[in-house]
Amino acid sequence: MQKRKEALKANKALVDLLGSIAQRKKATPAQIALAWLLAQKPWIVPIPGTTKMSCLEENIGAVSIQLTPENLREIDAAASKIKVEGDRLSGTPGENDRFVSDKTRRAQEEWA
Repeated sequence: MQKRKEALKANKALVDLLGSIAQRKKATPAQIALAWLLAQKPWIVPIPGTTKMSCLEENIGAVSIQLTPENLREIDAAASKIKVEGDRLSGTPGENDRFVSDKTRRAQEEWA
């Protein structure tokens, strides 16, 4: 539990940045994060999981968020200065996800 608290504290700067952009765009931080992912490459498709209809509707709203090149630079610049903490995304692609198929893992490695 302590590691999780430390990771949340370390990642707060990125969360705060997304929150400030969200306020300016009249969106939620989750929508800004998804819009940022959508703006990266045409072949990147975020697949957020949820069990609540309200969260699904919020996530769908991300496609209508228009991030300007300045917004993207701001997020990229801030994110590059933040060392994201936590175990979930550490290691090689698919290492922590037992549900990732071999085919998906190979595709991830090709694009890395």
